[in-house]
Amino acid sequence: MSVSDLPPRDPLSRGLSLYLEALRIGAALAVFLTHLSDSRLTGGRWEWFLRLELGRDAVVVFFVLSGLIVARAAGRSGVTGRGFVFDRLTRLWSVALPALVLGWLLDRWGVAAAPWHYAEIAYQEIGLARALLLGATFSSEWLPFGELMGSNLPYWSLSYEAAYYALFACAVFLEGRVRIVALAIGLVAMGPGALALLPAWALGVWVWSRLEAGDLPKGVRAWAMALGPVLLIAPSLWLGLGPRMAERAFHLLGPEGMRVIRFGFIAPWALILAGLTALHLLGVAALLRDRAVRDRPWLRWAAGGTFSLYVVHQPVLHALRVRFDGMGETLARDAALALATLTICLVFAALFERTLGTQRRALRALVRRSATQGA
Repeated sequence: MSVSDLPPRDPLSRGLSLYLEALRIGAALAVFLTHLSDSRLTGGRWEWFLRLELGRDAVVVFFVLSGLIVARAAGRSGVTGRGFVFDRLTRLWSVALPALVLGWLLDRWGVAAAPWHYAEIAYQEIGLARALLLGATFSSEWLPFGELMGSNLPYWSLSYEAAYYALFACAVFLEGRVRIVALAIGLVAMGPGALALLPAWALGVWVWSRLEAGDLPKGVRAWAMALGPVLLIAPSLWLGLGPRMAERAFHLLGPEGMRVIRFGFIAPWALILAGLTALHLLGVAALLRDRAVRDRPWLRWAAGGTFSLYVVHQPVLHALRVRFDGMGETLARDAALALATLTICLVFAALFERTLGTQRRALRALVRRSATQGA
C-alpha cells in the first residue's frame, strides 16, 4: 500500500478533540452557574459571579465551536445536502422538542405555585402548540416573531444556530441562482439579531478551514496564539468589558431597536471574543497536533450531555426554586437546588441526547418503510 492509498489524516487530532469537549463542558456549566447566580434564585449570594456575564460569553464560544464542528461534518466524504440536513435537524430535534414539552409542563407547574416569581423573571406565556411550532422550526427569534419559549431563555441561541446551519447548507450544497436566492431569503428571514452574530459562528468555519489546510502556527507563534487570547480575555472579564459594551449597545438601541435586534445587541463584545477564541483554538491545535494523547471516555461522556444541560436547566431551576424555600436562604439550599437541577438534566440527557443514534436509525427505518409502502 502506497502513502496515497492511506486514509487521509483527520485534521482534528485526539488532543484537540478532547480540548473541544472540555470547552463544551465549561461553556455549558458557565451558562448554568450564571443563571443559578440570579438573585431571584439564590438571594444574591452569588452576585459576584453573575456580574461576570459568563453565560453570554459561553454562548459565543458555543457558536465558534458549532461552526467548526458543522464545517467538519459537511466536509466528510460522501456527505450530501439531504444527509447534512437530516443530521443537523435530528441533532437539534432529539433534544429541543422534548425540552420544549418538559419546559412547558414545568412552567405550568411553577406559575401555579409561585406566579409572583414568574412575574419577576424573563418569562413569556406561550401555548404548547405555538411553542412546538416555533421551537421545531427554530423560528422563535426570526422576523417577525421574537418570542421567548416560556422561561427557557437559552432557547434563543438555537434559533440563531439553526439559521446558520441553513445558510451554510445553502452555500455549500446549492449552486447558481438557486443558491443566491436561498441565501438572500435566509438572510432576510433570520433578521438583524442573528445576522449580527453570524460572524462569530463563521469564525468557527474559518478555524476548520485552517485545520483542514494544515495552516497552523509553529513554535513561539503557536504559544502566542494559544495563550495570548486567554491573557487578554481574563482581565476583560474582571473589568466587565463585555457587560459594559452590551449595556452601552442596549441604551443606544433603545426599546424599539431592541425589539428588532433582540439578542444581537451583545455583538460588539461577542465578535471580539469570538475572534480571540478562534485564534486560541488554532494555537491549541498547533500545540496538540503531534502530541500523543490518551482518550478520556469520561470527558466525552460528560460532553455528551451538555446540550441537554444547556436547553433544560433554566425551566427546571425556576420550577424548583419555590420547592426549596423551606431550607431557608443558605448555601446548602443553593447546593441542593443545583444538584437537583443537574440530576434532572442528566436523566433527560440519558433519555434523549445520548439516544440520538437510536432515534436516527428508527427515523430512517420509518422513512424507508413509508417509501416502500408508497411505491
